[in-house]
Amino acid sequence: MKFMDNTKRIASIDFARALAIIFVILTHVTESTYDLGGNYLVTAPIHNTIAGLAFHSLGRMGVPIFFFLSGYLLLDRNYDHDKMLRFYKRNMLGLFRVTEVWIIVYFFFSKILYSQKLAFPELIEELLFFRKAETNHLWYMGTILGIYLVLPLLANILKNIDKKIFVFVLLVSSAYVFILPTVNVFRKLLKVDDLASQLSVGFSGGWAGILVIVGWMIKKGYFEKIRTKWLLPLSLVFYLLTVLLEVVAYRHGVKYTVWYDSILVDSASLFLTIYILRIRRNQFPKLVSWIGYSSFAVYLIHNVFRQEIAKYINDNALLASHIQKEVVLFILTLVLSEIVVYILSRNKKIANGLFFMRLCLSTRK
Repeated sequence: MKFMDNTKRIASIDFARALAIIFVILTHVTESTYDLGGNYLVTAPIHNTIAGLAFHSLGRMGVPIFFFLSGYLLLDRNYDHDKMLRFYKRNMLGLFRVTEVWIIVYFFFSKILYSQKLAFPELIEELLFFRKAETNHLWYMGTILGIYLVLPLLANILKNIDKKIFVFVLLVSSAYVFILPTVNVFRKLLKVDDLASQLSVGFSGGWAGILVIVGWMIKKGYFEKIRTKWLLPLSLVFYLLTVLLEVVAYRHGVKYTVWYDSILVDSASLFLTIYILRIRRNQFPKLVSWIGYSSFAVYLIHNVFRQEIAKYINDNALLASHIQKEVVLFILTLVLSEIVVYILSRNKKIANGLFFMRLCLSTRK
C-alpha cells in the first residue's frame, strides 16, 4: 500500500484503530441489550431481530480489523536474533504483564459486582490461561499472546516464501477455517449434521493467525488491483449477507451469531480495512488520533463500565426500549472509558503499567 508520507499513514492506522474499538464496544453493548443466546430474537418482532443482529454483526468487524493491523504493522519487519529478543522482552512480556493485571482486576470486579465468592484457585487458573477470564473480552489477550509467540518466526518465513506456494497454503487453510463454519450454518437450517474438518491446519494459526497474515498481505500489495471505489460497496455487501444469514437462521430456530471464523464478516472487515488504509486524511484528526492511540487501553477497561451500567439499567428498569438501552449504554461506556483512560494516562508509569500504551506508540511507526 503506497502512502504519500508517514504522517498520513499513521493517520490511517489511527482511524482504523478508532473504528475497531468503537465496533468492539458496540458488539459488547449489544450483548447486554439483546438476549442473543435465548429465544427472544427467534420470536421477537422482526425489526427487533434485525436491529439486534445488525448491531452485533457490525460490532464483530472490530476484532478482525485489530488482527489485520497486527499483521500489517508487525509482520513486514526484519527479525534477526537481537530484534527477536527485543520483541519478546518488550512486546510479548509487556503484553503478558498487562494481561495478568487485568485478569486480576476483572476477577475481583466481577465477583463483587455479582456478589460471588472469591475462589482463588480459579484466579490462579485464569492467570495460567487454563480457565476463561471473568469477563467476555480477555480471550483476545490469550489469542494475541499466542500469535506473538510465533510472530517473529512467521515474519522470517513469509520473507522468503514463494508467492504461489504461499497462496496455495493460505487458500487450503482458509477453506477449512472460514468456509466450513459458514457452510455448517446452512446445514443446520436444512437440519443436516455439521461437517467436521479432519484436516489439521493448526500451523496456520487458525482464524486469528490467518487474519494476521492477511494483514501482511495488505501491506505487501496483494489487494492493490481492487479499485478503491469498490471497497466500501464490497464491505457493505458482505456485511448485509452476514446479517441476512443470521436473521434467517434465528427466524428458523437456529441461534447463530457470527464469530470470527465467518468468511462473510471477515470479508466485510477486510475490504473496510483496505479502504481505511488508503485514506489520505481524517476528519477531526486530533479526536481520531486520540481514540486510535487509546484504543488498546479502552479495550482493556471498557467492560468495567459496560457491565456496571448495564446492571444498573436492568436492575432499575430505567429504559424499556432496546434502542434506547443500546444508545445510552454505548455512549456512556465509550465516553467514560475514554475519560478515565485520558486521566490515568497523564501519568506515564500508570499508562505503561496498566495499559501498556508504549505498545500503541511503537506499532504506529
